[in-house]
Amino acid sequence: MTSSPSPNFLQQLDAAYADVLALLTMPPKQLTRPPAPGHWSALQCVEHIVLTNQAYFPGITRATEEALARGDVARGPYHYSLMAKLLVWAVEPPSRVKVPVPSPKVVPEQTLTVDQVRRAYIDEYTAFRACIAKAVMIDLRKTEMHSPFFHRLSFSVGTALGVLLGHERRHIHQARRAALMNGKGEVSR
Repeated sequence: MTSSPSPNFLQQLDAAYADVLALLTMPPKQLTRPPAPGHWSALQCVEHIVLTNQAYFPGITRATEEALARGDVARGPYHYSLMAKLLVWAVEPPSRVKVPVPSPKVVPEQTLTVDQVRRAYIDEYTAFRACIAKAVMIDLRKTEMHSPFFHRLSFSVGTALGVLLGHERRHIHQARRAALMNGKGEVSR
């Protein structure tokens, strides 16, 4: 298999952070109204990102700490396996595959304000950045973790980071579309 360039997880996260903060400057009505019945508002999309990342952090942190204790450190750039590439591709925007929410724990409530979600996202970004900064020191392909939702499913920490960042971009795209639909009544793909 031909390997692709090593993903720069911190750069990807920083770009997502800038996108979310820009999105959250839109008028509250655009952010809090779902674009259609049964769809999430832009704000709910951002809250879902926070909840999903928070669900993954303990597993990534535990796997990273165990790998460091064993001495399983990075020995060069990380490259996705074929399966990891497929998983990341599946969650990247625009949505190619509809993925059901795996747990009620990551379904956003409609009770938080824009400021509350902004603060939660900034806190999550800070925690995610620290998590990545530590995780890139380990062998991301060899070190495995269990899914926080499907305990029999495990994958590499590198795959988890790639999927989380793709998932984040997916929901930023969804949030932007929802906010724009509320502002103009339509949005182009």
